[in-house]
Amino acid sequence: MKVLNKINKGNFIKKFTSHPDYEAGCYFQIDIIEGCPYDCGYCFLKHYLKNPDIIVYDNLEKIQKELASTKANYINLSVTTDGSMLSLFPGLSRKLFDILRKFPNKYFEIRFKHKKVMKLLELDPPKNVIFTSTISGITIADKLEIGTSSTIERIDALSIFENSGYKIGIIMDPIILYEGWKEEYGKIFSIANKKLSRLWRFGVGLLRLERSIFPIFLERINNSVLKGKLLGEFTHGDDNKYRYYYNYRINTYKTVLKLASVMNIENILFYMEKKDVKRQVLS
Repeated sequence: MKVLNKINKGNFIKKFTSHPDYEAGCYFQIDIIEGCPYDCGYCFLKHYLKNPDIIVYDNLEKIQKELASTKANYINLSVTTDGSMLSLFPGLSRKLFDILRKFPNKYFEIRFKHKKVMKLLELDPPKNVIFTSTISGITIADKLEIGTSSTIERIDALSIFENSGYKIGIIMDPIILYEGWKEEYGKIFSIANKKLSRLWRFGVGLLRLERSIFPIFLERINNSVLKGKLLGEFTHGDDNKYRYYYNYRINTYKTVLKLASVMNIENILFYMEKKDVKRQVLS
């Protein structure tokens, strides 16, 4: 995997692509890095990014002008990569942080699966940066998210960010159902509740797979300890993705939110999910 430095000739700020009848969870993004070194068996980037290399955009001076003219007040900085990748390019990240510091009324999310993201603290990120982590079931993180940090290490990283004065969040997306998932998630929330004071964002989203990724995912499952242990059945959704059935999703979200109720949560979000599912779960 090579690193390619390029110039972004288009806009840095982009609207997140989602089906009109679905909650996106993320609505605007800035991508200064595209590509990810980790190997997650369900990752949508395998479908959307055709270039296997890491692309780094150097012309960040455009971002300040775009931020000055946009009404977007919450922007994700790690849609096409893992947030920990920013730590590998300190000069670029320092330049980005200097720009973001000029817009204190906007929030910028860095989401990660690897603890090396903590090296960003050495660059003094502005306090309008929100650090969130994708938290997966312990077995999923171990068997399907190759190269990433363990679930507990991600929680420990969040604790360090919180103790350093940053807002934090946990994003459980995608939730994959397998024998023992409820017990593992209960353990995760128990540990997180002891180490974290408040989640500014708590996001949930159930597994959905592009048609091209579906067979890759099943092959990975069949070559792991999860073979024969997946729960639920998939249907082809109106967003052209393979998903769990509608009622199954509603019941699962209710279970997860009940398990999460031990924590102090400020905002609950749904990722790439039907708007009426959200209404039913939260009603």
